[in-house]
Amino acid sequence: MSTSKLLKNSGIYAVVSVLQKAIMFFLLPLYTAFLTPEDFGVLNVVISISSLLSVFFLLSLHGAATRFHYLYLDDENRIKKIWGTLSSFVIINSLLLGAIFIALHKFLLTPYVKGIDFYPFLFLGVLTTIVTPLYFFFQTYLQTRQNGVRYGINMMLNTLLNIGLIIFFVAILKKGVVGILLANLITAVIFFIYVLFAFVPRLTIGLENDVLKPAFRYSMPLVPHSLSSWLMAMVDRLFVNNMAGKAETGLYSVGYQFGNIVNVLTSAVNQAYTPWFFEKEKRGETQQVAKVAELLTLIYCFIALGLSLFAADIIKIMVTKDFQSAWKYVPFISFAYVFSGLYYFYVTILFLKQTKWIPIITFGSAIAGVTLNFLLIPIIGSIGASISCMISLFLSSLLALFFSVRAEKIRFNYFRMYFYILIFFLFSLFVFLPTSASSIQFFFMKTSLFMILLFIFGLIYKDEVSLLKTIILNK
Repeated sequence: MSTSKLLKNSGIYAVVSVLQKAIMFFLLPLYTAFLTPEDFGVLNVVISISSLLSVFFLLSLHGAATRFHYLYLDDENRIKKIWGTLSSFVIINSLLLGAIFIALHKFLLTPYVKGIDFYPFLFLGVLTTIVTPLYFFFQTYLQTRQNGVRYGINMMLNTLLNIGLIIFFVAILKKGVVGILLANLITAVIFFIYVLFAFVPRLTIGLENDVLKPAFRYSMPLVPHSLSSWLMAMVDRLFVNNMAGKAETGLYSVGYQFGNIVNVLTSAVNQAYTPWFFEKEKRGETQQVAKVAELLTLIYCFIALGLSLFAADIIKIMVTKDFQSAWKYVPFISFAYVFSGLYYFYVTILFLKQTKWIPIITFGSAIAGVTLNFLLIPIIGSIGASISCMISLFLSSLLALFFSVRAEKIRFNYFRMYFYILIFFLFSLFVFLPTSASSIQFFFMKTSLFMILLFIFGLIYKDEVSLLKTIILNK
């Protein structure tokens, strides 16, 4: 596979991912107009539980399918058997586990979601999770086949259908949280049927032992990694819900969506950065890597600072009055994902030779996040969840740096990168300072601060900006 094709597909995945999340982000005015903070909290807790169940339904077997697909590139019949067997198993596993969770929900689910009824909320979430894995397998198959265009079309059609149904159920029928969950279920069912016709006929359906055994040997060690990733990304909603209530969970979730913009950016950049890095490393041209990583870190800092400074102003425009205090979470969440951007730079090195350290990094950071949530939320409330997120992702980046330095000698300016994040984060706390200035005066003060920093660093990094422009245009 050529580097140009790899970069093209990476670009498609990044653009589609950004568009999908951007569209969902701009649904916030709809959500907050028709949902209370308590309703929005219920929705996000259900989504968190669904994400957790999907780990057990999939068992990371999509990764095994991709791995063994490449091992048998010259044997199309074997490839059909691999995807057919693993798809069949995931469908059966989802149905069985889904039935167990529904039947035993009083023991397996309800105790962990304080104040949220299983029927209809969690029930609809579980049903959606049962029918989703086959579509996910198909999308993974398209990525493995390097069919980025069809992958992107599927993603956008799925998103647009889901949004149309959400608007219909929430804005027209006034069904609230149940309407959103119904929209998710109907979308999942429609795409399940689509995949039955578009994907399944290409496969050799069955349960072949000679496929399942090696696939499980490969995938089962990845399950703890997936669980750790869920803990880092989603468990905070459960802690906030159980310790601070549904309304605080709703406010936290709105603030999280604003801060998560940085995560969307760093993840998208990483999809293009990773193949570019592998190409540079193969050629021994790693000098540019450190320069680009440093400049991208600075860009992430500016975006996080902008979100932090102006979140309150944007939130006032986008959401109803009940949700406007959500701005207080944004500085911590946005800078948490700046650390995530650093993690991507460092962990990419480990993908060259030292992948064994990656689960340790994820697991260690996840445990730190869980512990901090448990300790901080009872003391300082839901803001403790956002602080926990920032500290755990900071630790994640440090661990990735520690192991990457041992694996490959690339001279990242990591002291400077961390220093910039610290300085910009301290500037972001400007919004918490008490002031007698009017809202307009305060807005211009924040704008002046941002523009001064932009001017100073624009002069310092003008050569690096030119380098980044050249790299983008050449690719």
